[in-house]
Amino acid sequence: MTPFSDSDEAKARRATLLARKMTQADEGRTAMDEYHRTHQATLDRTAKLRALRLAQQAVPVEAKPAKPKKPAKPKRKATLA
Repeated sequence: MTPFSDSDEAKARRATLLARKMTQADEGRTAMDEYHRTHQATLDRTAKLRALRLAQQAVPVEAKPAKPKKPAKPKRKATLA
């Protein structure tokens, strides 16, 4: 056997390592895709909420219905016992 020839064990080990690396690379791509989708969804929600807030702030104060005020509750007198 020459030092440059590979045994069946070495070939199998190398194939296993390559398969593991390929699986990890696929999982990494999948995770990054999911991260990017989640991040984009967050940006979309933020933009939508910002637009709603700005639209609400643009309405003049007079156009908003006034909330009726509740009558104040009478204060209780403190008694000394």
